[in-house]
Amino acid sequence: MINDWPRLPPRPLPQSVTAFRDETVHSFTTRLAHANRLPPQSLRDYAAREGHYVDPDRLARLSGYPRHVLGARLRGLTADERDLTRQRARARPLCRFCSARRGATQPVHCWLPDHLTVCHRHNRWIGPSAQRWDDQISLKNYPAVAQAARAHHALAKRNNPDIVELAINDASRIVLRQRRFRHSDDIGESAVTGIALGGRWASISTVNLHIATYVETVKMAAVIIDRRPALLNRSGDPSPARMALLAAANAVFGAEHETATDAALDGWLNNQQIIRESR
Repeated sequence: MINDWPRLPPRPLPQSVTAFRDETVHSFTTRLAHANRLPPQSLRDYAAREGHYVDPDRLARLSGYPRHVLGARLRGLTADERDLTRQRARARPLCRFCSARRGATQPVHCWLPDHLTVCHRHNRWIGPSAQRWDDQISLKNYPAVAQAARAHHALAKRNNPDIVELAINDASRIVLRQRRFRHSDDIGESAVTGIALGGRWASISTVNLHIATYVETVKMAAVIIDRRPALLNRSGDPSPARMALLAAANAVFGAEHETATDAALDGWLNNQQIIRESR
C-alpha cells in the first residue's frame, strides 16, 4: 500500500535529473517525479519521514546523488528551509535556455539573489518578476537593462547585501513616485499607485513594470549608497549633502524633470533627516 512507502527502503529511480545549484527541493522532486512518470506529491511522500518533510538520505537513494551533493546544491533540506510554501515563495526559474543546455525540460526553480536579474548568455530577463518561462522576455531591444544588471551586480559585490537591498527598495519607491509626478505613460497609473508607497522592489509583480523602471532604479540606488552617509552625518550642516543628492538624482532622471524629482525625493529626504536626528 502507498501508506507503507515511507517505511520501505527506497530504491534508485530509473531516470535521474540534474540537481542545480540553489534549486529548491520542491522543484527537484517535481522534475524527478515527471522524469519517472510519477505524481510529484507521491514521490515527495515516499522520500519523506515523520513530519512529511523530504528526508535527505531517502532522496539521495531515490535520485542517485550522494547526500552531501544534494546538501550542497539543494535548498530546502535543512529545518529552516524545508517548508514548501517558503521554498516556492522565494524561488524563480533559471534561464530556460541555460536549463535546456543541461538537459532540463521543465522550469528549474532556484533561490536566486535579487541582483541576478539578467541572463547575459541568452540576453533574457530573469529578475524577481519572472515567475514563468514566458516571463523571461528577450532584452534585445533593451540594451540599457542588461547594462543596469551589470551595475546592480557590481553594487552587490562592493557593498553589504542589506545596504544594497535597502537602497534598491528606496530607489524603487522614488522612481515610481517620480514617474507618477511627471505622468509617465509607459506604466499604468494603477500599477504605480499600488506600489509606490511601500513594498520591496523584488515584490513588483509585472515584468513590464520591472523593466520599465529598472535602469533608473539601479542608478538611483547607486546615488543613495554613495550619498546617504553624508546625509546621516550629524556633524556639520546637512544642506550641502542634501543639495548634492538632489543634483545627482536630477542627473539620473534628467534636468527637464527637476520638479517631479524634487517632489518624489521630498518625503525620503525628510525621513533621512529624522534618522539623522535620532542618532
